[in-house]
Amino acid sequence: MQDLDDQQLTEKDIVRPEDISNAPSENPLAQQFFYPVAFLRLEINRILTMTMLLKMAFFLAVICILLPDEATTVADMLDNEAATTTVDPFRFLKLCSPGSERRNTCEKCTKVTRDPKTYKMCCENISGVGRWCRTFLDYTLPPRVVGIY
Repeated sequence: MQDLDDQQLTEKDIVRPEDISNAPSENPLAQQFFYPVAFLRLEINRILTMTMLLKMAFFLAVICILLPDEATTVADMLDNEAATTTVDPFRFLKLCSPGSERRNTCEKCTKVTRDPKTYKMCCENISGVGRWCRTFLDYTLPPRVVGIY
């Protein structure tokens, strides 16, 4: 192999100052290879950001669907319920037997709403009041409320 000093330079190998000034950039390699990589990284970051925003919007929509409507209250449900309902008293006792989870939930809901009709409707789950009470207690009460737990 020859040393660099021994190599013959041709006219093509010589770089003149006027050639450098007319060049589009100082390093054409950087423009040719690194620009698309940087652009690709920006596109990937943009796609990831949009994906995260779409996931957040989806979860927010799911939460809004699952939460009870603020306009829906027990009083509204009680007004919509027919005045004459025939209820088997033994069925009522079985549903809200002492120590059952349903009874505890209905008692807590009655204390919070301060409506005595709520207890009966919750135990029998008339118009979905039992489910509404569970959801209402899950989303409205802090972990420990004095006098309720």
